[in-house]
Amino acid sequence: MTKPSNHPLRFALNYELHARPPEALSIPEQASYLALATDPADRQAEYDSIVELCTRYGVPAPAPEVNHFKVDLGTFRLKWERRAECSSYTFFRQGESGEPFAQPVIASVPRAWLDQLPGQVLVAAHVALRKAPAPRRTATSWPACSKATCSSAAASVTASPTCAPTFAFTRTASAAS
Repeated sequence: MTKPSNHPLRFALNYELHARPPEALSIPEQASYLALATDPADRQAEYDSIVELCTRYGVPAPAPEVNHFKVDLGTFRLKWERRAECSSYTFFRQGESGEPFAQPVIASVPRAWLDQLPGQVLVAAHVALRKAPAPRRTATSWPACSKATCSSAAASVTASPTCAPTFAFTRTASAAS
């Protein structure tokens, strides 16, 4: 059996992907994400900004040659990743936040530091992970139905403002009705 040949960068890219594991998250948690298009000429300024933030919070900075870095800065955690075409900054904060987007994590990051980051915004997003609200109806509060009718029931899922799915059940007509 013949097989496709390996891409010349197969192993290097595989190692790169596995060198950047995803961040472990716990509910409740918030994240703010920035992806900035960066010019290769700005790599030193980008690195200097990471060093400045680490110095401000009294934590060790990454080595100059690294392309990804995770650090706990007390009031938030930072995950920074540099790629050929862009750099990403993800800020995390664990704990209850009241209204999910009233105080996004990025509001905890020094504004002057954010303003001096090199690059242009490609993506900016906020995410709030919260425990799903209690169901609006319990299984015992649904109208009684026969086995034949229930087997023809259809369910649909819709997103709620809290990002937890809400299930809506509808009955369809059946031959047993």
